[in-house]
Amino acid sequence: MKKLVGPFGIPVYHQQMPDIVKSAALSWVTFVGAGDDENVGLPGLYHWFEHVPFRGTKKYPRGMEDIMQPITRMGGSVGAWTSSVATTFKVKLPTRHWKHGLSVITDLVSQPLLEEASVRAERDIIRQEIIECKSSSGSAFWYELPKVLWGGHPFGHHVLGSEETLDQMNAETIREAHKKGYDRSRMAMFSAGNMSGEEVLAELQQLSDTLPSNRLSPRFETAFKGEFPKWKDGGLTQIKTTFASSIVAVLFPLPKDQTKEQNFFRSIFLGHLFGWGEMTSPLMKIVREERHLVYGVDTFKWLINGSGFFGFITEAKSANITPIIQALRETLRHPSVCSSDHIEAIKEGLLGSIEMKTINPSGLVKEAISDVNSSGRVVNDEEYCEILRNYSVAKAKDLVAELREEQAHVIIYEGEGPQE
Repeated sequence: MKKLVGPFGIPVYHQQMPDIVKSAALSWVTFVGAGDDENVGLPGLYHWFEHVPFRGTKKYPRGMEDIMQPITRMGGSVGAWTSSVATTFKVKLPTRHWKHGLSVITDLVSQPLLEEASVRAERDIIRQEIIECKSSSGSAFWYELPKVLWGGHPFGHHVLGSEETLDQMNAETIREAHKKGYDRSRMAMFSAGNMSGEEVLAELQQLSDTLPSNRLSPRFETAFKGEFPKWKDGGLTQIKTTFASSIVAVLFPLPKDQTKEQNFFRSIFLGHLFGWGEMTSPLMKIVREERHLVYGVDTFKWLINGSGFFGFITEAKSANITPIIQALRETLRHPSVCSSDHIEAIKEGLLGSIEMKTINPSGLVKEAISDVNSSGRVVNDEEYCEILRNYSVAKAKDLVAELREEQAHVIIYEGEGPQE
């Protein structure tokens, strides 16, 4: 993606697609999220705000009938999501209608009506979302994880908040959230489709007078929210649940003396070292194929300004918890992880996967947004491959050696429900 400068200095990340691509994808990202909830209200506030604009904006006052119905009739879609660090409003639709899509998501960000009845309606919807989030061991684990890791910190709660925190906020809180969080100095545009960057900039200029201007401090990347609680070296958090299955996660802190971008690539490459090769990867081969302990096991990362971790996660029956942890320990030091053959296979596979990449505007935009939130800038395929291809066997061994067992934090979400 090419980085352009939009009105008011707003960064615009754009990729012009070839004629064969008949769809366009556009997203507004505002660098305000669940980590900002308590600046105005309580946990869950900015996710709640994300819902309400779909009930009506200045230009599209009938809400979903004006916003969603015309776009779905085109075969497109419009939506939004909130993370700890940012909120995204997105649209995908046929290229010939891209200006309409941009108008819709701009009004959602800029001119929501935020009426009392709309706020109440979305409170009820989010209650159901929270219930669903707690309905399985896997989703409940992710709901609880921020509190386990960072309780008391601005990032120490799930983006949904809780039913109790929602009950303590109202329409006025939502209106304050828009005033104190949304500003043209905190926004970035991502677009991909068969339209030029110049066309996108011109259309943004036409819409620029509606962009929120609340004189807030600028943010063009994720905000630093202060020091995190001390990492629990060698820690164990065990939570009993009524689910039939258990979640086991083993987390390692990423170095604090590295930049966010360095840790981004570090965790990406570590993920490849352990997980590349599907059923033949070191992780799946040892934990699943040799020992039959799980159906699937993955690596995962979580990077936020000021902190981050890399780890393993799996779901299984409770009787397998202890052998799973042992198998993960053995995987950590298994010689196949850093073997020259394995590293060459990763490098060849990366090139092949890019050769086979589908030209997908919405996928491209989503990847770029993830890059900005995780590493601070968009990284294209060529640079991504070049950086990862420069990792040698010696460098791989150094990275893996930094995952020290005495620093690991093990989280067990132990299911005590009926099991066959």
